[in-house]
Formats: sequence, structure tokens, C-alpha cells
Amino acid sequence: MNPRENPETIKLFERLAAWTWSIIPLAAEEKISWGEQTLTEHLLLAIKLAGLCNVRVRQKPLSANGQESKTGLDWEWWIGSPGEWWRFAVQAKKLDWSERRYTKLNHKVDKEPQHEILERYATDNLAIPLYCLYNHVAKFVPQGHWRCCCEPPEIEQFGCTVTGLDNVKEALKTRSARTFDYFLRQTDTYPWRCLVKCPNKLRNLVAKRYGDKYQPLKQLPAEIERLRVGLAADDSDEPRENQLETHFQPGKIIARRLMVVTIAEEQDSPAQISQLRPLPRFQK
Repeated sequence: MNPRENPETIKLFERLAAWTWSIIPLAAEEKISWGEQTLTEHLLLAIKLAGLCNVRVRQKPLSANGQESKTGLDWEWWIGSPGEWWRFAVQAKKLDWSERRYTKLNHKVDKEPQHEILERYATDNLAIPLYCLYNHVAKFVPQGHWRCCCEPPEIEQFGCTVTGLDNVKEALKTRSARTFDYFLRQTDTYPWRCLVKCPNKLRNLVAKRYGDKYQPLKQLPAEIERLRVGLAADDSDEPRENQLETHFQPGKIIARRLMVVTIAEEQDSPAQISQLRPLPRFQK
């Protein structure tokens, strides 16, 4: 096994991708409304329920900032290891499985395209703009689209894929390009488990797409570090309304949902990983 891999983390992201792949057609069959926000919140809860010490999530109450309708992003991800952290501003979109199209890809908020809000947020906060696509298609041959380092292809891992904002901007230029097939043809569209399974692929993806524009952080902001190590919100000396907000530029949009993933790197010792503690109410 590659010493950089954390098998439990990989299994979690694989399981959630497979669940997403299976739930989309079931919801459509039963005519159950199951949009991006519902899927995102179910994934967030499933991550928390898994209780992994190195994968943390938190969603702040809507009343904490009142900007849910204006964010242009569904959550923010911090992925890496001590000394190297990548920050992602993430917008989720669900495939209309009967049409194989992302019908809300050109969604507007107060007449402003959502992807422009996401881009502004990412630029203001030095985050990498990313789309997380929730998918299912009835018939699909993965050959030629499988870029994960694992073989053979696993179709259900396309349940959650990630792709760059530039791919979305190109797709929006042509209505016929807003499809599952279009995004799978892009060379930097991957199953989302690749972000936690292949740190080198993560680095190469960022370098290829952005060059030197985005550099990893050597240290997490204090609020994010508290979340990473497993401190509950009430463990901080800061006023509750200020927690997990001070790393955003004043006056800018705030991400409600956060995820921090500590990848077990080769240089990490078991002692370092053991310092990450589960919240008491989620202990197994």
C-alpha cells in the first residue's frame, strides 16, 4: 500500500460516491425532491456519522450569516497534511439523470451567474474553485473516461466527481455541453476519492490548471485547526458568532459548510494522527 494512502478515508469517500450513484435514480423513480442542498447535507451527515478522526465537517446555522442564497458555493474543503493544505471553494450540481444534463449549471442569484460568485469568492479567499458533480446515468461505458489510478473502472465511483471551474465556464458557452458526457471527457474530471487517495494527483491537478497562482498553506487558520483536531465549537474562547469566520476577508461571503481532511502522508507518524480526536457524542 502506498504510504500516503489512508484506507479508511478512501473507503468513506468511495462509499458515499456509490450511495449518491444509487440514490439519484431511486429519488427520481419515487418523485422525491432530492436537490444539491439535500444531497450535500446528507453527505455531510454521513461523514460525521462515520466518526473518522481525520475527516471533519461542520455546518453553521443559517442565522449565523444569513447569506445562504448569495454564497455561490455549497461548502469549503481543506485537504492535506501538516505543512501542506489545499483550500477549495466548492459548488455542487446534480445531474438530471433522465436528460444526462446539469439543468441548473447556469443558475443565477440576484441576476448574477452563480459561477461568477464562486469565482469571486475563490479569488478573494485564495481558494481553488471546484465543482462537485452528483451523478447517475442508466447506461454508461467508462472506458476512456476512467482517470483514477485504480483498475478496473468502478462505475459507481462516478456518483461524486470533481471538475474545475474553467470546465464549467466552457460548458456554459454551449448548451449541448452541459452534460455528463462532456465533463467526463475533460482530463481533469476525477472521482472525488482521488482528492484523498492520490496527493500527488491533487498537486499535479492544481499545478496544471493554475500554475503558481495557488500555493498550499503551511498552516491552517486557527478556527480550521480547531475543527481539524476535533474541538467542538463550544471549546473555543472566541464568541460563538465569530468562530470559523475570521479566516474569511471582512465583508465577503461566508461558507456555511466546512470539511477538513487530514491525509496520512508518509512523514506523518501514528502519534500525529492519534492526536486527532473524535467528538464525544460520535465516539464508536
